[in-house]
Amino acid sequence: MNKKFSTLLAAFVMVGASVSAQTITEAVAEADSIVSGEYYYLGTAEPAGGSKALTIVKSSANKDSLVLKVIADDAAAAALGDSALWSVSTGSTVALGDYFTFTNVLTSKTLKLDKKGNAILSNDDAAVDKFGWAWTNGNAAGLTHIAGGKTYTLVATNTAGGTADSLSLSEGTTTTVALMPLVPAWKAMTVAELNGINGSHFTWTVDGTTSTTDQAVNSANAFKTTFKAVGYNTQETDTTMYLQKLGSLTGTKAAYLNVDTVYYTKTGALIDSTKANGGLVFALDTLDNTTPKAGKIAESFQFKVWKNVKDSIIIEVVNIPTAAANTTFAATSTITSGFVTLVGFDGTSKALTASAPSTANVLPSVTLGAGTKVELPAGAYYIYKEAGDSVYVSTLATTLAGATNVKVKAGYEKAWLPSSQWSLASTTNKPAFVNRESGKSFAASAATLYSSDEEGVYYYGSDTLKIVPVATEGIYVGYKKMGETAAEEAVTKLALQFHSVLTEGTTPFVREAANDSILEVANMDKENALYFNVIPVDTFSIGADSLVAVAYKLYNGTDTLAYDATRKAYKLSTSDDDKYFVFRETTTEGWYQVLPVASVSSGAWTLEGQVSASGTSAEVVLNTDLNLINGYFSLEAPLAPEYATIEGTPGHKRISSVENPTL
Repeated sequence: MNKKFSTLLAAFVMVGASVSAQTITEAVAEADSIVSGEYYYLGTAEPAGGSKALTIVKSSANKDSLVLKVIADDAAAAALGDSALWSVSTGSTVALGDYFTFTNVLTSKTLKLDKKGNAILSNDDAAVDKFGWAWTNGNAAGLTHIAGGKTYTLVATNTAGGTADSLSLSEGTTTTVALMPLVPAWKAMTVAELNGINGSHFTWTVDGTTSTTDQAVNSANAFKTTFKAVGYNTQETDTTMYLQKLGSLTGTKAAYLNVDTVYYTKTGALIDSTKANGGLVFALDTLDNTTPKAGKIAESFQFKVWKNVKDSIIIEVVNIPTAAANTTFAATSTITSGFVTLVGFDGTSKALTASAPSTANVLPSVTLGAGTKVELPAGAYYIYKEAGDSVYVSTLATTLAGATNVKVKAGYEKAWLPSSQWSLASTTNKPAFVNRESGKSFAASAATLYSSDEEGVYYYGSDTLKIVPVATEGIYVGYKKMGETAAEEAVTKLALQFHSVLTEGTTPFVREAANDSILEVANMDKENALYFNVIPVDTFSIGADSLVAVAYKLYNGTDTLAYDATRKAYKLSTSDDDKYFVFRETTTEGWYQVLPVASVSSGAWTLEGQVSASGTSAEVVLNTDLNLINGYFSLEAPLAPEYATIEGTPGHKRISSVENPTL
């Protein structure tokens, strides 16, 4: 939805600032005049140390009552919102002179007080005269109300705590409330606020440009660019900013909006094209970091965007280039502030320019285009950088919650790797992505998702991302589950084959070293490898989506796989030290990290490291650096037995065990 900002000159004058002084009121201030159609606070004085503003609140009887609430500063005034804002219409009679009608912006109700004195906003037309409120600038008595030929004033009663006063209407001219119109502050928009309109950038349309000369068209087109605001101090809270063309950044250079050192061509008796501060064209030009080309000044690339409570907007240029002639511009530190205006340069048509403030200037109407929000369905996703050349993943840490989110080369993402996937719990346009494995949040806070011109590419906070759905099923994603049923799990028997760049072309398996219980990796045929009975002993939840990891113990007969702290290697031992392992998927399907689990508590698991092979004897060791990968293990089932045929004719046979002839 687009938000219209109409920047009428009256709105600019309304702030109580002198246009020729090139200032904007940044604080709530007493009005010098009341302009029909504008918004005001009705307050007791300029806000300082306990001043108050007329605000609508709901009573226990659900009626709209009036109170005076404290507006000690601009932030407090803004916090009151539309309930304290009043739009004004003016009228006049011969007998009474000028009068004003105030309509509450939040409720659309007119300020009419019941003469009985209870200060309820009355809907009864008979309760008040058709005329409104009188006010004279500088009158300490404040607003007065005329009804039935009588004059009424407001009386305030302090309530507990002193933060709000209730009001009543009293006949006569004596008042305790000098209520007067206060002009709301203009607010300088921050980098984050401007960029936040479309997620990471903003667009705007400046209406009123009717000139068709090349210079006028070029000046207007410069504003049609999609911009990313960049803070003067590179901060999101900066209000002085550079307006960078989105997607133009290459290295340290990018295209930025600026007031060019080019004047409109003089047409007839219209404004002189050589006049200082007048007739300048807007353009896009290059900055290297914040350094312009020779002949230009950085301040002509700097802008401030002001808006008020009506969302009217004024675009301020920090410095407008000046010149004695078309070709001689002053590169000076003198700041000559100006504003985006419309001026007639060629007959009756208007062109966009930057000029020093003047009551003769017409401020253009500006539309800030809000981006199209995208609602992603609940599910799992891959998240890439905009170019799609790298993908976001979560690293493995000693505890999953300690993971770090990083970008790796595209191709790492796999349907069986939850660390490369990001879960969305519910359908929303403000997705709070969490990593499927670690549960780590993708960002410190969820941002609104906006579409871009490219399919599948979105704006998310300060990032431009490619987001792709993942088709993934089951709860055992990322960690090996040996069997589908409990019976299948209980009879699993496997050998561990080691894979690394050093073992390419060989078939190294884990075996028990000769005359030693320490395990080692050696090149051998599969049938000669050490086979483990792999028995499930525990399950626990990980990350998001209720994923489950199964932990196993590895036995060989009555021995179990254990760690020898003295040899710093794994061995077969008759002493069960309750060590168990999970088998974590890798980018090569069927190859696993074998991870010994130290403990599981409240759903959080702690790793001791990863099983690896190292040294000249290739002993099976514990590598405590989870980011150092020497190799992976595949899980190899025993070869199928070769069945023999008993020779001879059918008949009774005696069959016995070679190992145990008594059987």
